[in-house]
Amino acid sequence: MWLGLKSNPVWSGLTLDLRVREDGPVEISEALARARRIIANVEPHYESGEEAIAANNFALSFAKDYFFTFDVHSPTNISLYYELPGIPWHKRFLRDYTRGHNWNWRNLKSEAHVCRMIELFFTLPPVELDAALEQERR
Repeated sequence: MWLGLKSNPVWSGLTLDLRVREDGPVEISEALARARRIIANVEPHYESGEEAIAANNFALSFAKDYFFTFDVHSPTNISLYYELPGIPWHKRFLRDYTRGHNWNWRNLKSEAHVCRMIELFFTLPPVELDAALEQERR
């Protein structure tokens, strides 16, 4: 956890009726272990869409505008969507406009990449995290 925060991020997931289930603050080691477990246990088929979403969606958040959310579609296809506080609106707009895609979405190709994103989320303040994510995109 970077020094500007006083607590660890909250881990959350979804229930079968697609309600948010907060599990409380987690240490980085626990977040990495849970993410690895979800990725390892992803199934090729589920009985329902709700079951698939509940089993394979998780998030880490410091605040309502400061989070990473992951959707595991397969071990090599994981969506990351994030929001970070303190990033000027014009910076986000220019990224979308000039690149033609959503600036705060990533497609991750491996468990290792997911773990790297989680480590960055725990260790960098928002502005540095934004810069690291932008650099990685290039």
